[in-house]
Amino acid sequence: MTEGTVQLILDASALTAYGRNPAVGELLTEIESEAALVVFSTGSLAQAAAEDADRALLELLLQRDSCESISPMIEWEAFGDFLRRLGHRRDAHDAFLVFLAFLHRAYILTGDPDRYTVIHKAVQCIPLQRPWSDGDELQ
Repeated sequence: MTEGTVQLILDASALTAYGRNPAVGELLTEIESEAALVVFSTGSLAQAAAEDADRALLELLLQRDSCESISPMIEWEAFGDFLRRLGHRRDAHDAFLVFLAFLHRAYILTGDPDRYTVIHKAVQCIPLQRPWSDGDELQ
């Protein structure tokens, strides 16, 4: 992994929202200004592609110096220990994002925080609101 402090982890919903929800770009810009890193797993990237994320925007995201795609296999031994300590079966990919969040003391940007807090209640998530459309009202 590139040198730097990881501050934010993007899950598939955040990757899919990139370019559609201004909050994603704003957070990336803020993190870049602090010379920190944003990471996302290769699994999240593949899932976002399957969920009709804008592939051209994902390519641009991969070219940003502050963004990095990582594989769960890089930390496979420590991740295996983390899964063992969880003591119950969980989605391995979701658990990997929780593992990364704890490892780097980072936040997970997601449209579904419960997906990660069910794995460990202390994980820090930033809920991503869906973008407004013409039919929505401000509340």
